[in-house]
Amino acid sequence: MMSNTFIFLFIFFGLLVYQRPPRPRPPDYQLNYDCFADPSLPHFVPTLPKTTCTILQCPQSDTTYYVMLRWLKGFSQYYPNIVISVPIIGSGIAGPCLANSSCNMSVVSREMLLTEQANFMNAWHYKPFEVPIAGGSFAALAYTDGMTVMVHPSNPLLQLNYAQFDAIFSTTRNRLYLEDITIWGQLGIRGAMANQLIHLYGVAVPNGLEHYLNRTILLDGRWKSTIKTDKTVFELATLVSEDPLAMGYTGLAYLNASVKLLALSQEGSWPYAGSLDEVYFTPDKVYVCSREYPLSRLIYLYTNKNPSGKLNPLILEFLSYILSYEGQKDLEDDMIFLPLPLRVVLKLRQQLGLQ
Repeated sequence: MMSNTFIFLFIFFGLLVYQRPPRPRPPDYQLNYDCFADPSLPHFVPTLPKTTCTILQCPQSDTTYYVMLRWLKGFSQYYPNIVISVPIIGSGIAGPCLANSSCNMSVVSREMLLTEQANFMNAWHYKPFEVPIAGGSFAALAYTDGMTVMVHPSNPLLQLNYAQFDAIFSTTRNRLYLEDITIWGQLGIRGAMANQLIHLYGVAVPNGLEHYLNRTILLDGRWKSTIKTDKTVFELATLVSEDPLAMGYTGLAYLNASVKLLALSQEGSWPYAGSLDEVYFTPDKVYVCSREYPLSRLIYLYTNKNPSGKLNPLILEFLSYILSYEGQKDLEDDMIFLPLPLRVVLKLRQQLGLQ
């Protein structure tokens, strides 16, 4: 029978085969100078013996590298004998490595894709355990920036709600809008444009951006086949800027052409913290910091937890550090991803059973 040391070395070197370098840090003008860790956040109080000794495998995205260095340094001050190995493999590793138990947890910069979830569920017959640990960036390129819905600059439309977006872009209409929306007149546009078809633009499936919108707005629905898709998000704003009948979506960091951003209102709530039924005409950084802007994104930690069982106490302790003032201050100091607001952290800590 193989020893635990041999098993660890086998897994460790197996993961290293796929390791890649971190993504370069964003330029200074894309960094966060305005969102701060709330001083009212609970401070980290260790609950395990300082002598606790173990090794945990936590492959990560190439964009979480910098803040992970800070989290590991901070956590090691309390637990010098807990080693957390964090090879940079990419967000797509979370599902496969948790499925075959080659990792204990994974920090990723987007939601796990459906195919990745299926990999895990086929092995364990329940969903991977998901915990938001940071806000995405405001508009740092490729760093989980907030998203927006856009139209051509000449378009008179001002606002859109989630149910309308769902009826425009999906065949399933899971938000129960009364009719399929295909022409501009159904959104209140009058004149010659009223009977014109809405030209839809998006990114090819699967992709982290379309998956985020599918999960957040379409409620795991099906995209329409009439959407004109590009392989990446880079050209979406340009395509919309060239088509007076266009509607599309993009990240705030990818607004590289002249487009009009629609005000958004959300219906329903984010499962961890609730929501505001307000309309924001500009995705101001203040609203992204506070998570009041509807399409603010998140960074996650995924792990394997049986729904009827308890979370690994070592992973729970690491989460307790991240979801504390110290852990969120690390985000503030790193200046890429955004600290979570007090109300969000307290809700998450309550859900995890943390004091």
